[in-house]
Amino acid sequence: MKATLYQDRKNTEIKSQNNCNFPSPDNAAFQNFPEERKGKNASFSLVSDKKGKDKKEENKKGKEEEKMLLLSCCAPCSCAVICDLAKKNIPFAVLFYNPNIAPFEEYQKRKEENKRLCDTLKVEFIELPYETEQWFEKTKGLEKEPERGRRCAACFELRLRRAARYAKENGFGKISSVLGVSRHKDFNQVTQIGRQIGEEENIPYLETNWRKGGLENLRHALIKEYQMYEQTYCGCPFSKR
Repeated sequence: MKATLYQDRKNTEIKSQNNCNFPSPDNAAFQNFPEERKGKNASFSLVSDKKGKDKKEENKKGKEEEKMLLLSCCAPCSCAVICDLAKKNIPFAVLFYNPNIAPFEEYQKRKEENKRLCDTLKVEFIELPYETEQWFEKTKGLEKEPERGRRCAACFELRLRRAARYAKENGFGKISSVLGVSRHKDFNQVTQIGRQIGEEENIPYLETNWRKGGLENLRHALIKEYQMYEQTYCGCPFSKR
């Protein structure tokens, strides 16, 4: 059953034909998802020595330093990560900065789908300007590069650096991204660029493999169960070939 999407631009709520909603952390979709991912298989022990329920009071500065900014490209890639972080009560916000996505109508679809998920889970959603001119300038001369090539590297660098600077300017203590979740992208390429930008901008980049720890299976289950809009290309106009 296909989702009925974006029939009314003014109504940002996304519904399917059976009126299903995105999951809450208590949804049945999480029942088979591991509660703990510790030891050598740990996917993201993001708060190293802290258990949220055991620590009831923190000062404001501590919370700001702890909060993470997660750069998201779309709901299908980020849904499992967002749901799991929300379930674990890890303080974070989702950043949507994707000037690579074209045309604008496609950008709007992906943004609204991502925002709908965040609104449902009560996760802060931040959208930065749709700066396509900067993206085209950054990737000029790389139009014929293959996926996972130099164009992708330039695209990641632009978006991750913007995320890092926004995070520093707005009190976040670290950044991460789901740009390497898709099998069409090079996870190591994303991680290397994220690490470099973190060092240059003086903010930690969490080098987490969001494909592991049960998240990949959860991601596919959520996409299917909640009939998410799934794009057929990365987002940039050159990836449609």
